[in-house]
Amino acid sequence: MIDGATGTDRLRERVDAALSLAVRGGADRALPLLASLEKQILAPSSLSAGVAFGRAMAYHLLRDTGAATAAADRLLAQAMELEDAGWRALAYAVQAAIRARAVEQSDSFESLVAAEAALRRTVDPGLRATTHTWLGLTYNVLRLYELSVPHLQQAADLNLDPFGGRWAAEFGQLNLAEVHVRWAEDLYLLGRTEHSAQIERLRSTGLACARRAVALRRGGDPDEILDAAVEKMLAVSEARSQPREAIARLKGVLGSLTAQQHSDDRVAAHTHIAVAYRELGQPEDALTSARAGVASLGELADPPTAILAQRVALELAAAGDSAARAGLALARTIARSWWHQRLRDLHTVADALVALDLSDQHAVAHRAAREDALTGVGNRRAFDERMAETALAGVPISMLMMDVDNLKDVNDSLGHLAGDGLLCRMAGLIVAALRPDDLVARLGGDEFVVVCDDPDLRGPHALAVRLRRAFDDDWSGVPVELNLLPGVSIGHASAAEGHPLGHLLAVADRRLYVDKHRHQREQRGAPDLLPQDSPGTT
Repeated sequence: MIDGATGTDRLRERVDAALSLAVRGGADRALPLLASLEKQILAPSSLSAGVAFGRAMAYHLLRDTGAATAAADRLLAQAMELEDAGWRALAYAVQAAIRARAVEQSDSFESLVAAEAALRRTVDPGLRATTHTWLGLTYNVLRLYELSVPHLQQAADLNLDPFGGRWAAEFGQLNLAEVHVRWAEDLYLLGRTEHSAQIERLRSTGLACARRAVALRRGGDPDEILDAAVEKMLAVSEARSQPREAIARLKGVLGSLTAQQHSDDRVAAHTHIAVAYRELGQPEDALTSARAGVASLGELADPPTAILAQRVALELAAAGDSAARAGLALARTIARSWWHQRLRDLHTVADALVALDLSDQHAVAHRAAREDALTGVGNRRAFDERMAETALAGVPISMLMMDVDNLKDVNDSLGHLAGDGLLCRMAGLIVAALRPDDLVARLGGDEFVVVCDDPDLRGPHALAVRLRRAFDDDWSGVPVELNLLPGVSIGHASAAEGHPLGHLLAVADRRLYVDKHRHQREQRGAPDLLPQDSPGTT
């Protein structure tokens, strides 16, 4: 295992390199590298999650569904352990992609909605970009193009890898080109003239994206696989409008698409060569290419690619074969049936996403009703609900009350914006000092209360000392010419002292004012005649 920042940087570079190798046609070679890295990165971290992601991706590209599923499950387990919404979103998206390939569409929908929910809570831009990519590609496989395009567009705009590094921008444009071309081909398979205008718009958009990818490749570093992918996508987009150029391009890239993970690309290349030959009026060459595409189909071929290859082969064969014509008629009927099923699937997922939106809106409204608008901490309602829950649970708690000394002087001298700034800073310091399950709430004005599940008598006193030190060190924003340093007065009470739950707030409040009077007398130079803040003061 490698320790230290330098070692971590080297490991991240090696993980990045393995991910890049997998995407660029070397999934089989990336797997041993990732296995080696997995042995070196023992503790759960973004690096270990990145390795699990790489293994799931590589196995998925190689069509090893069992191994890909196991790796995706490992990724999800790590994301849960890290309590990271971004890795959780990506894990669910990868899981959905694997299930979509395995024709487990209902399970895929469940994973897609889970990924969408986690994505909404993801802050990390690299994980957002990568999750958008996987969601977009999965919706594309499921032929839910209306949901695919927005995700792929956001991924292209962000253009980042999972660790936040810049990604080859060509990939984003290639993905957008592919989804628009596939959408157009799906509509074409229906054989209905009312879709003609939409088909042309989709083909035009796909071609524009492919040309952007070509422009991005100009002057780039040599990359045989990326160059082939760009050439293939441009040719596919131009198969009907510039058939001769498309045939030359596609035949030229077939020699580069030899890796196991490029089987679908080979099928697509043969199929669109057939389409281009048909446009040129060369039916025999077209049929030969179409049959080569069908012969290249694997057991887990991409569904839209397989459907297009078989449909083009049937159309070409139907010209001189009555059985093929009957098969083509049946294929059109099946295509229309599948299209209706696609629309039902689209509505199913869209309804789930609407429900997710409503749930998010409810969560936002619920949080807003219990959140102080100025400082972002809890409000009186949040405090009252916490106390009611505590009473029902019978859990012993500690409580701290605190406020800012001389806040009125700050407001009068610098204005209320400065006073609001001090309150927000105070709230931030309190939150930073607390545990996740502790509550901080602003009761009004400059008064804050903290509720801790801590029956230990020393707990609230230690927290009060820690907070006071943090406040004393943090009033750097107050101008020197003001000649005043806002202090903080604190009072605390605990069930460990024997106080009933309903009395804790009053006891803490009295001790807060004892502390405040002491501060005031100290500022005037008067002797301290009031009792010191201690757990026993009531």
